[in-house]
Amino acid sequence: MVTLSNVPAESRPEVYFTVLGPVRLFRNGGELAVGPGQEQAVLAMLLARAGNPISVATMIDAIWSDAPPASAMNVIQRSVGRIRRLLEPGLPHRASGQWLLRSGNSYRLVLDENECDLLRFRALVRRAKETTHPLKATVLRTEALALWDGTCAAGVESSVEAATVFRAIDAERSQVAIQAAEVAAAFTGAVPSYDLLRVLRAAVAADPLNELLHAALIRCLTAAGHRAEALGLIQFLRQRLADELGIGPGPALRQAHLDVLRSDDLPMQVPATVRPAMVPAELTTFSGRTAEIEHIDASVADRPDAAIVVIHGMGGVGKTTLAVRWARGNAHRFPDGELFVDLRGFGPEGRPIPPAEAMVPLLNALGVRAAEVSPNADERFALYRSILDRKRVLLIVDNARDEEHIRPLLPPGRGSLTLVTSRSRLTGLVGAQGAVPVALGALPVPDARAILRRRLRVSLSEDDKAAVDEIVAQCGGLPLALSIVAARPLKDPSLTPRTVADEMRASASRLRVLDGRDAGVRATLRWSYEALSPPARRAVRLAAVHRGFEGSLHLTASVCGIPLEEAQRLTDELIGVRFLDEPSPGRYQAHDLIGLFSFEMCMEDETDASRRAARGRLLSCYLASLAAASATVGGEIGPLDPPEPGVTPLTFDDAATVRDWFAVERPQIVLTLDDLGKHPPGSWEADQFDTLAGALSRLEAVLAALPVR
Repeated sequence: MVTLSNVPAESRPEVYFTVLGPVRLFRNGGELAVGPGQEQAVLAMLLARAGNPISVATMIDAIWSDAPPASAMNVIQRSVGRIRRLLEPGLPHRASGQWLLRSGNSYRLVLDENECDLLRFRALVRRAKETTHPLKATVLRTEALALWDGTCAAGVESSVEAATVFRAIDAERSQVAIQAAEVAAAFTGAVPSYDLLRVLRAAVAADPLNELLHAALIRCLTAAGHRAEALGLIQFLRQRLADELGIGPGPALRQAHLDVLRSDDLPMQVPATVRPAMVPAELTTFSGRTAEIEHIDASVADRPDAAIVVIHGMGGVGKTTLAVRWARGNAHRFPDGELFVDLRGFGPEGRPIPPAEAMVPLLNALGVRAAEVSPNADERFALYRSILDRKRVLLIVDNARDEEHIRPLLPPGRGSLTLVTSRSRLTGLVGAQGAVPVALGALPVPDARAILRRRLRVSLSEDDKAAVDEIVAQCGGLPLALSIVAARPLKDPSLTPRTVADEMRASASRLRVLDGRDAGVRATLRWSYEALSPPARRAVRLAAVHRGFEGSLHLTASVCGIPLEEAQRLTDELIGVRFLDEPSPGRYQAHDLIGLFSFEMCMEDETDASRRAARGRLLSCYLASLAAASATVGGEIGPLDPPEPGVTPLTFDDAATVRDWFAVERPQIVLTLDDLGKHPPGSWEADQFDTLAGALSRLEAVLAALPVR
């Protein structure tokens, strides 16, 4: 990162530009304020061309893409004039000056490597390639990488064309980082330097899904003795690839993982005085969650004891992202370090990591050499508690399944904090140890829209903006779904937001769009599904016969053909892994994507006969409940057929309870009628439509005859 404050005045260039991060301009050692919007974009494109001419037409495309205003040429010329006067304040109007020249219909910044960080970066890389001395080459590449302060042209709004140019420069950084790491690991014969590790970590943070880059850093970390950090980085990248792209690790990451595992016999070189900082980098596209962050702030403020916060929600809702965001913003509160461990409570492995196994990387990060870690679990726990007894640390326990896997990991020091993320509510921690629950639901539409637009990283047409809103609705505010959708146009530039939105409009293909080779929304939901008991899994499948996936306990009991007491147990289990929510007492609801998953599981594992029987019990429950409601309000309505076996219809005390029930249940009954009405006359479904519609109409007529409240 370049700042000119530490450069001697006599050796400072007259002007200096940065584009390897935010676009900045220095003159005579002091920073000048570059105007916002188009002026910043014009300067960014000039710098990205690294001294080569750029036509006005290209700049117009870079700023406005295919929808430039009529005044675009004048805007470019005004921006060029303001940049010239920033560089040379006394420059006469319309004069070119010595820095920003015009040739025909193009402009060019006349700079050398001492006046622009991009030119300096490339010059250092060129010298590194020319030298035959591996150590010197590593030093030069490290110096080049140290010039970066974020992604290229960070914060500049740009079109697809400009973003492509900037991303290509970002790719240069990643490639140089890989080369620096490979040369350092293979040829220097020495432990990688602190400076090299620092710039490699920064490069990984800026290119968080680049497996080759991660593999290079992992090898350097292993060579430097930071094996625990290397293993943590592998696990975090595996999870991120699954969450954001729906894929598993490639050959490079798997080989790097093997290399780390083969280094088992190497002693750890982490001294006990090193402050652990295991929390991964936060997402640059984070948006919203203000209320939840404030809730965590209030929960831990001025607490003298070791606090616990449980962030719970359905898979893919962004629990880890929120925990990392809070941890990154509050690291200063924990002078003795930040720890991170993924318990894999819900995942493809099918089993959580035992606490004793999870303890190993934590002890390594706290300075315990691998050879000094006892094979005895109780001795590991005792050593862990002894190290942290008088320390104030932050621990993130990610992806926990139950309380028993968490308790041995809790730091005992006063002022410490444990942030737990889980699909379960972990009521045992809340009740027995005073943990503060933070329920995480789907993102509100404005926040979901902001995340999707930031991830797309391109200027959007009006049609694309409308398509983004459609995608947000189809994703139901689920951050995992939004991430997977945003990754598709980045991987395949032929896809536009409109084509993706059109694909998702058909519910049958929506989960496919949100899936990948190894993971995605479907896999994330399946991990929760497979953690359920067999009766609860059956309840998930049979819920698909009710399209709204919303209703009362009586409806759940009837669809499954079980008593109310058993239905309550199953409902509690489903709420425990956030397959269901209870927005109001006695009313249960599932996320739209869970409804689609339920339908897939129903078609996969239930027979035609079991589906027909469940649908019959659903209709019998509605018919009996509607009849009971009509009788409660208007008296007897004639003899009724008894409900089917296993059906538990509702009963009502008075007209007020009927009104309250009908207000929330009527939309769900109409959804059921909509499904029945799609079948041909004479079918069983068509007959059921007539019966259910008649019962609904009778109750509406009875209610309409009542005095207005």
